[in-house]
Amino acid sequence: MFVHHQKAAVLVVLKYFSPENIRDWVFIAEIITAILALVFYKKYKSTFLRYFLFVIWYSIANEVFAMYYVKHINENNLVLFNVNKVLEFSFYLFLYRSLVETKIHKKIITAFIGLYYLSVLINCFFQNFLYEYFSNTYFVGAVFIISSIVMYFSEILNSEKIIYINRTFIFWLSIAVFLLYITSIPFKVIMNYYQESSVLPVIYLANFAVVFIFCILISIGLIWSKAEK
Repeated sequence: MFVHHQKAAVLVVLKYFSPENIRDWVFIAEIITAILALVFYKKYKSTFLRYFLFVIWYSIANEVFAMYYVKHINENNLVLFNVNKVLEFSFYLFLYRSLVETKIHKKIITAFIGLYYLSVLINCFFQNFLYEYFSNTYFVGAVFIISSIVMYFSEILNSEKIIYINRTFIFWLSIAVFLLYITSIPFKVIMNYYQESSVLPVIYLANFAVVFIFCILISIGLIWSKAEK
């Protein structure tokens, strides 16, 4: 009898922590983060970060529309996510180009921007932007953003800004974005090229967990940070 109850409890827990439920929790976390971005918009409205509000709400609207798209327009909604990623990567690359101060870093990130757009254009000759997910250009964009964040932090570490950097929204956003993309690269490799792998469900759950942490870090930054000038 005791063993039977144990098995029943395990099944309930597994059902409660199913990928579908966790995905719903993550989506709720994204909405809460977007609401906080709106509530605390005054803190960063005078900087390039003001476009973050549009990016995060666009991402949520895209997810909602993607579900409608599958049910009523076309079962293949990958074009929506391709467009969203181009917008998202563009925002972060232009953001860090505006933040770095040394000429060499600005030139490098400017080159990143051009190379990223070129990679999207070239990939169009090998994949259909409307019906296939551009995973190759995702890897390119993610590496460029990670590199841009490293350059930004290298400048901060050698300046007086390091004293109060943890009270700025960009600090928490940078940590969140760095964590998201540094983990997403191996996640994407496994999900795209090892689809028969037995660890795939675990990878999906780990990916959702990272996105959830991403939302928490941004939320902390929005609440904790001081107004930007």
